[in-house]
Amino acid sequence: MRATDFIKKSIDRSSRFIQQNSQWFFKTREGEIYGPYESKEEISDAVDFYIALMDLHECGRREQVA
Repeated sequence: MRATDFIKKSIDRSSRFIQQNSQWFFKTREGEIYGPYESKEEISDAVDFYIALMDLHECGRREQVA
């Protein structure tokens, strides 16, 4: 298989969104549920923030090892 044969897949974050009544929640890979949020826009921002926070945490762990 050549490198050009790989197809870049985009992650469908909406599958991690849960709506219960008028409130929104999101589920992490680890199975944790965060929320409630009032709108899909608000939950999307919260997910972006969560991912950025996890990236910073991972970066900090790499620096401690080096």
